[in-house]
Amino acid sequence: MEQAKARMCAGGLVLGALLALGQASAEHAPDPRWEWRNPLPQGGAIGCVASGPEGWLAVAEGGALLRAEPDAAAWQLADDHELPAARHCTAMAQGADRWLVALQEGYQRGRLFHSADGRAWAPAAEGQFHGLLHHDGQFIAVGERPSESREPGVEPQGMIATSGDGAHWDAPVDVEAPLRDVTAGAGRYVAVGGAGAVFTSTDTVAWAPAESGTDHWLYAVAYGVDRFVAVGAAGTVLASADGEQWQAVDSGTEQTLYAVHYAEDRFVAVGSEGVVLESRDGLAWSGERLARGATLYALAGDGDALVAVGEAGEIYTHRAADPWRAGTHKASGADTPYRHLRRVAAGPRGLVAVGSAATVLHSADGSAWSARRVGTEADLWGVAYGDGAYVAVGSAGAVLRSVDGLTWALHRAGGELASVVHGAPGFVAVGGGGRIERSADGVQWEEVASDTRARLFDVAYGAQGYVAVGEDGVLLHAADGAAWERRSSGTWGPLTRVAWGNGRYLALAPDNGFTQVLHSEDGRLWNIVAEVGGELQELAYDGDAEQFVASGVARGGDIALHVSPDGAQWHTHSLLANQVRSLVAAGGALIGVGDYERILQAGAYEAGETGQPHEESETPPPDPAGLPDVNAPAAQAGCTAGAPQRTDAILLTLVLSAALYLLGGRPRVRLRR
Repeated sequence: MEQAKARMCAGGLVLGALLALGQASAEHAPDPRWEWRNPLPQGGAIGCVASGPEGWLAVAEGGALLRAEPDAAAWQLADDHELPAARHCTAMAQGADRWLVALQEGYQRGRLFHSADGRAWAPAAEGQFHGLLHHDGQFIAVGERPSESREPGVEPQGMIATSGDGAHWDAPVDVEAPLRDVTAGAGRYVAVGGAGAVFTSTDTVAWAPAESGTDHWLYAVAYGVDRFVAVGAAGTVLASADGEQWQAVDSGTEQTLYAVHYAEDRFVAVGSEGVVLESRDGLAWSGERLARGATLYALAGDGDALVAVGEAGEIYTHRAADPWRAGTHKASGADTPYRHLRRVAAGPRGLVAVGSAATVLHSADGSAWSARRVGTEADLWGVAYGDGAYVAVGSAGAVLRSVDGLTWALHRAGGELASVVHGAPGFVAVGGGGRIERSADGVQWEEVASDTRARLFDVAYGAQGYVAVGEDGVLLHAADGAAWERRSSGTWGPLTRVAWGNGRYLALAPDNGFTQVLHSEDGRLWNIVAEVGGELQELAYDGDAEQFVASGVARGGDIALHVSPDGAQWHTHSLLANQVRSLVAAGGALIGVGDYERILQAGAYEAGETGQPHEESETPPPDPAGLPDVNAPAAQAGCTAGAPQRTDAILLTLVLSAALYLLGGRPRVRLRR
């Protein structure tokens, strides 16, 4: 009888917990509104660009649309368009008073969209299209069939579709290889693609393969001065008078070339590492590398100007004999190579972001950022604020210290350091080979024993002291930063990030498409409380919103922001840009930094507030009953009526425990090794 009553109680707990969890899921906050702070006007990868009678359009990742007047001089983000969010834009064309774009909406999913004014967009044909052309009164789209439409083991097939108006499309014609671009000239159409594939046609209906003489992928093709020119991987350049007989041409580079265009009496090709090649005849080529060094993906011209766009949101404009001019602005300067930001910290004197090649950016208000000169060329991997000073650490034992974020002094530690944090006892930094160093003031550093040779990736400070995490599941705890002890993490994979907030520590263990979230209230005993789809890369605590925030690659390859009050239940939000490497909550705002000096902000930033939870760590230790050990047996006591009053984490535990108890078992955590 008692056993039956216990199982009935467990069933009630399941129902009540599920209802509470459903209510919590429905009431989570809406997506934050992200705004670009660097570079400007935006820093998302731009995949396509085209010109029309009224000006220029370009499309960046996430469906961001940029506009410029016919002179292509000033570019602005447009907020008056209906183009849907998408992972990438793969091709763009304009003709017959119609804009046409090819968007990749997800893994192996794509669609064409058309517009008369560049504002109102309507969907057209579905498909993975990579090349678009308007010629002789019709649009032509080339691409490849998605894998689900092929038999297992069958190589990808290409497809070619045509339309008279961009809205209504004929059934695609299949060819034997995936295609990336198409052009027309001398009464002939030429399409190029995978493994050196070339197809030609005189009517866009019947297509015949041609021998290119290369196995390299061909990504683009153009026509000019009575010659076709195709470009592709490893600096491949091919030339042909008729599209059928091709000859290899020395390009002078091994960089992959992604686009080629004929304008201003010359061919221009662009590609990896900012390479730009020019040729009058398609046979003799000369090149340069634009100073910023990011990959350029697309080219377009209007007879007066050439515009190149690429992966860092960069836009370059070229006219006649003038040099290429940058249309985007970044804090480190127009003529400097792009750097990658790795961490950001907040203090009373503003925000500081650090990154590769001694990059230090400072902002007093969160909006305007400036580059600071420091006395080293070391890569900087971590930064923290505490006790009146900003401290940054990096390669070769470099340590930088500043009281205002503007003027920096160089100090030295004993070896490479990957992360730094400030707590009540002082600064602690961790790095390669299990190195842990501590300092009371950020100037004088001493190494302390760590009992591991594993590389340490991150360190955090909370009410119960310092926690450091690293490769091979290494997890260390120290109350004062001096005496470190190894703690069991329950995983053998790398632990990449750790943070403190809301009375608990959380650590991330990303592995092969998912992330385990580890939880501890004292820094010593740890449980795996969640498994999140996607690989989370960054973790921070937002004290204003009382939630943890994490960013990373979600399932399907998109970058997403994940939020959780306790680490057990997570909600996913959209994130504006790819490759966000670090997050900090400060002054009522959320700041994200990443590759190519990307800086994003959500919310209004109020200077002078750090938003760092460890500054509140003098509070008493949290109640141990805050989150039950998920390895404990299910409770078999009586249950009380009423709506659940616990946190989502407890509710989730009750669901699992009660359900398993109903089945006669005990809850267990599945450990991946």
